[in-house]
Amino acid sequence: MSSSFDLISLIPIIVTALVAILKIRKAHEGSKVNRTVLIVTSIVFSIFVSYFILNSFLIGIPVLFLPIFIILFIGAEFLTYNYVKMSFWRGSNGSIYSKGGLYSQIVFITSLVLRISVSIIFLGTASFYQHVEEYVKLVNDTPIILIAILVTNVSILISGGIVIGSNRRLLRQYNLFKKRIEPTK
Repeated sequence: MSSSFDLISLIPIIVTALVAILKIRKAHEGSKVNRTVLIVTSIVFSIFVSYFILNSFLIGIPVLFLPIFIILFIGAEFLTYNYVKMSFWRGSNGSIYSKGGLYSQIVFITSLVLRISVSIIFLGTASFYQHVEEYVKLVNDTPIILIAILVTNVSILISGGIVIGSNRRLLRQYNLFKKRIEPTK
């Protein structure tokens, strides 16, 4: 039974590795910009970040951190949108392509790895399947877990801001290209 449990706990690690490979490849080589995929990705990441943040308040993070979380998210989104270097071009078939943002993708991947690592180190492989009540008990018994969860939440917030910021910029450039307006940045 423990061997099948260990195999199940590898799923988040495998998914993270696949996402990392795809994200780095796309940032380095470039990829076709797809408006629907960008919008869906932004919505999914917003839900993903919201879930972890709301869940952290349920397990013991003080609500006083909410303004700090919001500022970090908006700051990461703003910096990514305005300052990450990306290039855009129109393919021979008229499709719009982009590449760049390699460092922001590395930060995104690092935050995912950090989140999974902290969960495994402090809460064990069962952390992916435990209920909120079990987390609360662990947080109350060991305050270092509260700090670990706070650090991972900050990491997830920053990565969510990076994804939303880069997707927002890609959508902006996509719309400019669709209107046949050359981008200014």
